[in-house]
Amino acid sequence: RDEVVGLLKSLDKEGNEGARSFYLTAWGGKDSYTFDRIGRGLNLRIEACCLSLLGSIQPAVIGGYLRRAVNEGGGDGLVSRFGFLVWPDQVAEWHNVDRPPDTAARQAAADVFERLDALDPLAIGATGEDGEIPCLRFDDAALELFTHWRTELELRLRRGEDHPAIEAHLTKYRKLSLIHI
Repeated sequence: RDEVVGLLKSLDKEGNEGARSFYLTAWGGKDSYTFDRIGRGLNLRIEACCLSLLGSIQPAVIGGYLRRAVNEGGGDGLVSRFGFLVWPDQVAEWHNVDRPPDTAARQAAADVFERLDALDPLAIGATGEDGEIPCLRFDDAALELFTHWRTELELRLRRGEDHPAIEAHLTKYRKLSLIHI
């Protein structure tokens, strides 16, 4: 979405509880989601629903939205599930750049998405019990890095020095790895 605040505000409105529930469920990537279109007879189930959202929002706009969410008690944790990237700082100098789009880079990115879409998890060594979502395991070096990162995260959360809204956001990181520890 071009402006994420429009999505957030629409999910806050009465009558959009189903859509909000979908975004909450789809964040983790492990849970199933069933939806039905009234009158069309569809009852569709997504076994491992995972949603990624890429969009933009201005700093002042997200700041106001977050302040309101924090003042209202944080709600159901929807905003805490968003992983925000930062915006670039304004630089003092400006110069015009007029060049054609990098079509090779665009195609390389599209190729990555197509390869991921066609990927057979079991063919690359993913494992899973009957009915579970196949997953890849860390090798020893990656597990060591992850363990270091997670240790720092858990120690930070236990110090209780962060604002409750930041703490709520950071606690969501535990589920991003889909690791059962």
